[in-house]
Order: sequence, then structure tokens, then C-alpha cells
Amino acid sequence: MLTITRDLPVFVNPIALAAFVLVSDTAPAGDGTLELLDSSGESVATGTATATATGATATLDLSAADYGNNFLAVWEITIDGLARYIRQDVSVVKARLYPTVGLDDLTSIIHDLARQAPATDPVWAAKIEAAWVSIMSRLIGHKSFPQFVLNAWALREPHLYQTLALITADLATRENGEGRWSVAADKFAAQAEKAYGNLTLEMDTDEDDTADTTEAAVPMLLLMRPAGA
Repeated sequence: MLTITRDLPVFVNPIALAAFVLVSDTAPAGDGTLELLDSSGESVATGTATATATGATATLDLSAADYGNNFLAVWEITIDGLARYIRQDVSVVKARLYPTVGLDDLTSIIHDLARQAPATDPVWAAKIEAAWVSIMSRLIGHKSFPQFVLNAWALREPHLYQTLALITADLATRENGEGRWSVAADKFAAQAEKAYGNLTLEMDTDEDDTADTTEAAVPMLLLMRPAGA
């Protein structure tokens, strides 16, 4: 079964070489095309979708594009012998948000966490990214679009605890849900929910680099292992 990874809408800047990536569990048979449509369905830009072992990449000239959330990237490419028509939501933005924690932040809370990391991911990058995607998805779901957030530093605490919750829940599977990591997973899950619930965001909705509104986040519902499971 073909799987196309869609973590979040694509956030791109209005530049001449805006990069797009399609992630697939099956390599395309060859190159295809990528077209960006605006909210009325009009074509903004088109380009070649270059096949890779893990999907496809493309660059489009968006230097004349307006800011907005309602763009659609349409990939047309052959995978598994079939012509595929794959759509991705796109926002053309002035500023983008980036993850706010790294390994040093994690080990400042749990000192031996680096030693516990898998050999294939020694800095826990996948968990850091998964926690960030979870937070961004929550913001987008409540129309608090990430490109409008001025005080990105405010996301550090929920990102930190959400990452720790995911890591310790994973480590708890090694001890059958009992012991040090199981207790830590429950604790960090609660701290992540509390940190998100206390979050206040300064929003620059007209993208002029000054705050227009202040928004309180909705408490995050973490898809975590039930306590004691």
C-alpha cells in the first residue's frame, strides 16, 4: 500500500527557489510535475518534480506570490505503475517557526538521556520533530497559524516536555510499563499538557512585525499511553 507522509501543511517563503518535498514509501518511476494553485484554482507556478529514492523534490519560483494559507501544491508523478495526483496544503509566509529544543535541553532535565538514545538517532531528532509536529498541528487546528507567532520562545516549554514525554514513553516499553521510565512518561505528559494550556501567543496577523492580538492556547490532548498501562 502506498503511503505519502503529510506531517503538516507546507510553509514556504515567497522566494525564487522555494523548495518542496514529497515523501513516499515507494520510489517514483521517473520525474513528474509540481504545480502550485491559489485559492481560486489559478496556477501560481509550475516546475519539474525530480524523482528520488524516497519520493520527489521540486523548486518553484514564488517571488511574486502573495502571502496566504490557501494554496495547494499538486504533484503529478508515476508511482507503482500508476499516475498519481497528490495534493498538499501550502502556506506562503513571511516568517516560519522552527523547533525550539535540542539534545542539550533534554539532557538538562534527564542527564543520561543521550546514553539511552538509539544508535540510529543519537540526538533524539525524530522525537524532537514528532513533538514539534504535534504542537504545530494543534495550533493550526485552532487557527493559530504558526507564521503569525511573534514570541516563538514561548513554545519552548511545551516542546521540551512533549519531547520528553514521547521519549520516556518509548523507553518505558523496555520495562513493560513499570519502573523509572513509566513514571517519567506520565509526569512529562502532564507537564506538557499544563505548559501548552498556559501558553499565550503574540500574533502578528498582518505580518508587519508587530503584535496585533494575544491568544491563549487550548489545552493539548496528548495521545500518550494511559497512566499505569
